[in-house]
Amino acid sequence: MKILKKILLFIAILGIADTLCVLCIRGGINLGTLLPGGCGIAVMCWLALMRNKTPDLSFLRRFSLQSILFYLFCLGVLSFAAVQVLILSHAFLPDVQETDWCIVLGAGLNNGKPNHSLQTRLSTAADYLQKYPSAKVIVSGGLDFGETITEAEAMQKYLVEKGISPTRIYQEDKATSTLENLRFSKAIIDGTGTSSSSRISVISNEFHLFRVRMLAKRLDMDVALIPAPSPWYLLPNVCIREYFALAKSYVLDR
Repeated sequence: MKILKKILLFIAILGIADTLCVLCIRGGINLGTLLPGGCGIAVMCWLALMRNKTPDLSFLRRFSLQSILFYLFCLGVLSFAAVQVLILSHAFLPDVQETDWCIVLGAGLNNGKPNHSLQTRLSTAADYLQKYPSAKVIVSGGLDFGETITEAEAMQKYLVEKGISPTRIYQEDKATSTLENLRFSKAIIDGTGTSSSSRISVISNEFHLFRVRMLAKRLDMDVALIPAPSPWYLLPNVCIREYFALAKSYVLDR
């Protein structure tokens, strides 16, 4: 048991260090950022209480609230691992061929400018649009709290500065969620009288693409997925956050 306690202590310290590092580099305050540190503190408190005791697992031999909670915890760990496999399976996709439309999903602004995640999406979009000059693009994102311009407006400005003609850019400036990003963008495409056989691609960060595909299927959208890279040091946190976002979207986003 001493070895197990040392392993748990190492994991707890790692979780706390991860949260502190991400906060220091301004990686954003969200569940994915705070959960590792919170769990680390909880584990350290448990280890302190069990310092002179040996963990007793005899409660697993009988049906009780404690055993139910334990099995639910194990089920949560297994579901988390399974979801991470699905997320990562969509993180490394082959290059997408030319499509008629490209949808860039919003990710937030900082003082009227795209945050780091959104910059990577827009940079990926600019490269794609320069490679395929006949493709049109929809920049999708509404008004964030505390901002004076919509994400769509800031995204268009970014692409124009990268040399993309404004005539190729369509703004979708109402969406506040991934589902709305896709639904409202689809309405714009349908409103242009585009053929139903038009090919559509969606650009978002790699950890987000599994959820994008799930929601696109609910809207009867056949889309190609284009991953935008995330910093390696933020991947654990964004994947944690995506687990809970995926659960929410699976149940509520209809």
